[in-house]
Amino acid sequence: MHSHLLEVTKLRKAPKILLNVEVMEAMILKPANVNGFSHPFCTLYLVSNDSLHCSTSVKPETLKPIWEEKYQLPIENSTVDDVLCVKLWNFNGDKTVEEKLKNIKKVKGVKGLKILLKDVASSASLDKHDRKMIGSSLIPLKDIPAGGHILSCSVCKKDKMKKRGDVKLRLAFHFENTNTAFQEHMYLIKNVVLYEIKMSQVEPHSWNGSLSRLAEKILTQHRVQSGLPLVSELLAQWIEFSNIHTCHPLSFTVFMPLKQKLSMAIQEGLVTEEEKILFWKAAVTLLPSLLSGIRNIQVLASSKRTINEPSTILSLLTLFQELQPPKDVISFPAACNDCLPWRKSINHSDIRATVIETTTEGAAEWFTKVTEEYGVNDVSNEEEKIRGLLSVVTAVTESLQKAFDLLDPAYQKYFNFQYADTLYKLCDDKLSEIIEPTVASIWNSMNPLKFKDGSERGVYDNDPLSLGSLLFELYTSLQTFYRTGHTKSQKNLDLTLPNKFHQWFHPGVIHWLHISQYKALQGIQKAVQLDRFVPVYTATKCSSSACDILHIFVQMKISWEQLAWPDASALKHFAEKLIGGVCECLIFYADQMCERIEEIYNGENINDMEIQAWCLAVTNMDHVQQSVHSIWRFGVDEIDTSDNEIESSSTENNRQTVKVIIDNTIEAARNKICEVAIQKMMPSTSKILMKAFEDLDYEQKIAKFMSHLDWNLQALCSHLDSSNFNCLLNLILKNLGFRLSEVLEINLKLQREHSFFKKFYEVLQNLTRFFKQLNESTDVSSLTDLEQLLQVHVMDTWELVHQYRMEQLSEQKAKQTPDHGLLTVKMMFMEEILKIEILNARNLQPVSSKGSCHPYVKIYLLPENKFLGVTQRRTKVQKNTAFPLFEETFVMPLTSVQLNVENAMVMFVVKEKTFLRRNRYLGETFISFDDIPRYDGSTKFEHLEQMHLKLNPPTKLDSGAFVVLEHYREELVREFIRGRKLSKYKNNTAHNIHAFSADVWHSIISVMSYMSKGPLHIICLPFLPHIGIYNHQDDHGGGFIRLNGRSRMYSGEFSVTACRRTLPYEQ
Repeated sequence: MHSHLLEVTKLRKAPKILLNVEVMEAMILKPANVNGFSHPFCTLYLVSNDSLHCSTSVKPETLKPIWEEKYQLPIENSTVDDVLCVKLWNFNGDKTVEEKLKNIKKVKGVKGLKILLKDVASSASLDKHDRKMIGSSLIPLKDIPAGGHILSCSVCKKDKMKKRGDVKLRLAFHFENTNTAFQEHMYLIKNVVLYEIKMSQVEPHSWNGSLSRLAEKILTQHRVQSGLPLVSELLAQWIEFSNIHTCHPLSFTVFMPLKQKLSMAIQEGLVTEEEKILFWKAAVTLLPSLLSGIRNIQVLASSKRTINEPSTILSLLTLFQELQPPKDVISFPAACNDCLPWRKSINHSDIRATVIETTTEGAAEWFTKVTEEYGVNDVSNEEEKIRGLLSVVTAVTESLQKAFDLLDPAYQKYFNFQYADTLYKLCDDKLSEIIEPTVASIWNSMNPLKFKDGSERGVYDNDPLSLGSLLFELYTSLQTFYRTGHTKSQKNLDLTLPNKFHQWFHPGVIHWLHISQYKALQGIQKAVQLDRFVPVYTATKCSSSACDILHIFVQMKISWEQLAWPDASALKHFAEKLIGGVCECLIFYADQMCERIEEIYNGENINDMEIQAWCLAVTNMDHVQQSVHSIWRFGVDEIDTSDNEIESSSTENNRQTVKVIIDNTIEAARNKICEVAIQKMMPSTSKILMKAFEDLDYEQKIAKFMSHLDWNLQALCSHLDSSNFNCLLNLILKNLGFRLSEVLEINLKLQREHSFFKKFYEVLQNLTRFFKQLNESTDVSSLTDLEQLLQVHVMDTWELVHQYRMEQLSEQKAKQTPDHGLLTVKMMFMEEILKIEILNARNLQPVSSKGSCHPYVKIYLLPENKFLGVTQRRTKVQKNTAFPLFEETFVMPLTSVQLNVENAMVMFVVKEKTFLRRNRYLGETFISFDDIPRYDGSTKFEHLEQMHLKLNPPTKLDSGAFVVLEHYREELVREFIRGRKLSKYKNNTAHNIHAFSADVWHSIISVMSYMSKGPLHIICLPFLPHIGIYNHQDDHGGGFIRLNGRSRMYSGEFSVTACRRTLPYEQ
């Protein structure tokens, strides 16, 4: 077949061939005139026919002439062995010698002068020349391809090979035009394109105009040889591509360059009326396909292969509003209208209205197809229906995003139509119609999520975890859809979803938070079960579960961020629930680690590996605490963002509150781990300690105890940082202090001997020193409290009495106001003399109902055993006053040893002197030697400031020293105890003389009976006219008490005034 066609072609008459030559420009020319420029022009001819010359125009004074002039040279006998000769000349003009000599001022350089002399010489000769050849070039026709090309050839003189410049030519062959060239080219385009599509097997809307090299060569050669203009070639492609598109859809990008070039040619008037009609008929043929593409624009935009098609389609459609079609062309013929279901009311002559209507109806049809594809309306199962709705929302959101990014700019550019807003509004209405009733129905029927009680964490089997999770995914998908549209659409759209959709899901937010917490608890339980409690990172010293917990919290944070609840008040409530859930997770994590470690190491005796495991559990909590605040702020930032009225100070307070809650929870969890670890460690330690107190080999057992304690602490110190070690150290101290206090309490009840308490005291001192050596800042208060309690048990009698006095002094200093008046004195150490001036007393509390008394002051130096050689001093008695003025001075010589007695003090005792009742206590006060000024040579005694000392009753009978003294059996101690108690009772009597009950009175009688040595008379005051005598026999055989006078019961109470014999130590 191919051979037959070749023979037929050879028998045809050869066409007449022409050579098209376009002289474009010349470059890098050498100057031919005296001024450094030339007046160049070109001549063209074929060597076989040198009689036919073509000359270009002259370009004055330039070395870079631009011509862009076209010429045709016939090729005789269709030979290709001919040669094209191109000559470049400089035009001189017909000038005389005088005229040329006038150009001497224009000469540039030696070369210009040389040119001038040659021109003058040539003008002086008989031969006249108006031009001078710059150079020439020969181009064989066989070197010119069939499709033509652009050639830059060098020009040189014949006698010289030196280059004189370059000339740029466009060369091409073509046949003489025939009437069928355009139709033939169209036919050739059709067959070549269909062949290329068939061989490449491209899918519809995929062929983008690319041809094979051979196909391009065939079309180019035919165009060149036919001499078709560029406009004709573009029009042929436009027509044939439109026809092919009706049977095999091409990519619309094929039409774009054709449309742009032909539109420009039509606007510039380069197209005939006949060609214009052909162009518009092809455009009308293409229009139904363009509108169909607009109707399915979401489908085209969803595929990577056709993602650029929508913009191209819209650009092609602008052709119908940019250009006015000829009268004979109908833009919307009946066949075109019938193929698309437009409403009859649309004015189809308006391309913009047609595009908008088609786009809107296409979007509605696309949404319906999406819902049908996922079977939203055909499914009865709730989970399947939610999955279908989730898929619909996802597809709509993706389409809306592409509409904003890709389609909306094209619509606004070509038709000033806000396509994305229209699609957003349509999808908003459609989604509201199908989602709201479904979600409301599910929430009404869903049971709340309940966690199981007991150690096994989980939920009941019938709880809807999967359905709740799907609803949360649906909520976040709607949120993404809303954000996509809200951030890019116009603000004046009447929408449903932004204002309502979160309210549909309000009943399920707590459910979602419980789901998040439940998943976190499951993850924590699994992470701890997989943890072997060995360090995974040397730098952090934490185990694997700590890293897993952080990932779990990240997932909780992501879920919380996805919630993004718009209502600030509700969000605060949800944030509180979330923080509570996080705290529960942290406590659960600590519990799980404790259970896991006890499961791994279930022996009674603790070893180094178990200590390391407990230390890792504590370090894990530290690692979680350090990272949890950097992961998220647990909803605080979201609350602050949603509530615009919140102040910055309140924001910081919220953040600080959340931080404190989390830190306190982690601290509680850490302490819980530490307490369990200490409980595991302490039994063996306590056992050794108890044996040390029970065994006769005391020192050896204590050494064993200290060695065991040191080993445990060294193991803890090697695995913990300083803060955690100090925490464990404090817990050990607390536990150890509790054990020791139990031992002390038991032995106090047993009234062990003095030596036992001394040993106990030594143990406490050793432990205190031991823990202080480990860490100077360790809180050893539990041990020091025991030391203070034991201190009174290891003191001798005088030390205990003085300790009691020191406690009284501390109590006196702590009081703000005096209870029993003030004593004003002046005091100073003058070398080895203590000088005391007692000035006055104020606001004394007298016994007499008249409000006056007979006070005097006694001076004691304490402790008594250190001042045995010092004579006690007393003032004179002041009569009938509560504000006595003494103004008496006492000088008490002291030794240097007595001046430096530790904790020495002065005690002033204010008493009342009466005829029947002597030595009644009115109050006492103390002052330490350290508070008494010493004479320095500058301040005289007369100029000293007065000291106002608060008077207090001797009522402190519950101090540690006094309680211990009560157990002593020495006569001196018992006398002191009786004196203190009697002073308390006498003081109470003075202030409650009219309010003694019978029970209290019997107690007073018992005490007085015990202290009396012989008969004691108690006289009742004659307040009421009833006389009776009450005799009381002392239980201790020390005599009897005789009560005579008048008395009468009055509301269960009676009034007395009593006296007794003064004891020797009180004189």
